[in-house]
Amino acid sequence: MSAAQSETRQESQARCDCPFCALGEAARRWREKSPAMGHFHNAHLEVMKGIRALLDECIEKMETEPQGEGEPRVTKIEVE
Repeated sequence: MSAAQSETRQESQARCDCPFCALGEAARRWREKSPAMGHFHNAHLEVMKGIRALLDECIEKMETEPQGEGEPRVTKIEVE
């Protein structure tokens, strides 16, 4: 047996042949080849940037609003 064949055999033995590993390997190959993955990646980035913008806006509002002021949480109602 040549050195190349021996190395190939060792690599194949190192890989798991269970269905879960095969599914993971197929998904990895699909991700590398599919142009759709670029679109999904960009969409994920846009969602994360949107969440960051909302958080930044909320933080800025909390920093500029004086503590204890703002809209009252309760409303006084006069009862006869």
